[in-house]
Amino acid sequence: MEIPTFINVKYTEESGYLTPAFQYYNDQLNQVLSNGIGPNGFTISPLTTAQIASVEPNAPDGTLWFNSTLGKLQFKVSSGTIETITSS
Repeated sequence: MEIPTFINVKYTEESGYLTPAFQYYNDQLNQVLSNGIGPNGFTISPLTTAQIASVEPNAPDGTLWFNSTLGKLQFKVSSGTIETITSS
C-alpha cells in the first residue's frame, strides 16, 4: 500500500470534527505509516532484483530496498548504481 494522494476536500464540519472524507484519508495515511514503522523500527520495501531494476531509474539517490532475491539490503548511490550492503 502506498501513501495516499492528498485530497482537496473540506477538512472539518462546522462542529470542528473531521468530515467523513478527510477522516477516511487520515485513516489511510495512518495505516500506511503504521505498516512501515513498527515497534521494532522501520520496515524496508521488499523487492526482487527485477523489480529494483525496474523502479531504480525513477528513484532518488539514497533509496533503500530489501532485495528479496538476494536477501540483502541495497541502496541507490547514483543513476544506474545500486550498492549491496554486506557483512564481513
